[in-house]
Amino acid sequence: MKQSSMSLKLFGMLLMQPFPKHPIPSKAVQTMVERFLPKSQKGTRRAWGIFRRYPTTDNLIAFKRAKALARRKRRQCQRESWIKYVSSITSSTTSQQLWRKVKAANGLYRDFSIPILETSTAIYSSPVDVVSVIGQTFASVSSSDSYSPAFQATKNRLERTPIHFRCRQPLPYNCNFDMFELKRALSSAHTTPLRGLTFFR
Repeated sequence: MKQSSMSLKLFGMLLMQPFPKHPIPSKAVQTMVERFLPKSQKGTRRAWGIFRRYPTTDNLIAFKRAKALARRKRRQCQRESWIKYVSSITSSTTSQQLWRKVKAANGLYRDFSIPILETSTAIYSSPVDVVSVIGQTFASVSSSDSYSPAFQATKNRLERTPIHFRCRQPLPYNCNFDMFELKRALSSAHTTPLRGLTFFR
């Protein structure tokens, strides 16, 4: 309880400090600004467009006035957001939740950490051990032990059938993969709009 009261006191001191003139790099604040300040942003863009087309002193003053108004609205929304968050803090709020909000407002986000992997026999936290366990799981799923006995019998029978690669007529898939074939394949490739993946026709 003592730690929670100290955290609340320190958080109150941070709240009383003046907000910086530059926007705080916080996802929550940016989302709030985009949601509640569309008119001021539109006015700033409109004033900038007029000044860019007609660079006069009056248009420059109008642009600076619109920019200052948008900055004042942004700081006002930031202050109201902080006041609303402080009002929502209760005695059940943990210090971890409180400091996560403070760090997010200052642009300090937690780095991605590999989660702990727990199996029926042990717990793995090292990235190398986690990768090894996942690889072993994929290997066991892809092994012959996961197949049915009928499928295994058919698989073993067909695998004993010899495959002859020698034929009188040279087939394209039996030839060596050369640079001409690679360039031809790349020329027929196209980029999809989804994550830049490549497919062939």
